[in-house]
Amino acid sequence: MQTNSTLFVLLFLALFCCSGIVVGQSQQSVAQTEDLSVFPNPVHDVMQFETAEPLASIRLMSMTGQTVRDNKAIVNGNSFQVADLPRGMYILRVKTLAGKALARRVLLR
Repeated sequence: MQTNSTLFVLLFLALFCCSGIVVGQSQQSVAQTEDLSVFPNPVHDVMQFETAEPLASIRLMSMTGQTVRDNKAIVNGNSFQVADLPRGMYILRVKTLAGKALARRVLLR
């Protein structure tokens, strides 16, 4: 027979020690392979990128997840003008027409 203190300890362990471990799941993985090349890195004025597959979407995000450039702001199809952005670390995230997500960290100076 369990006492109230035993139940309290078990409840405490269940709530605080084991809860919150899985906060979410994503079905889409982000590959960081040679399928996406970003150059130069660090970037000063114009960031260029190349992919092995045709792209459906392109997004440059701050480290907080805010979109700072997207495919509407592409200069010539394979580059972003970034001279007006603050220095720091960004993430270039692209999605191919086949649905594959690719990402690269980019340093702006």
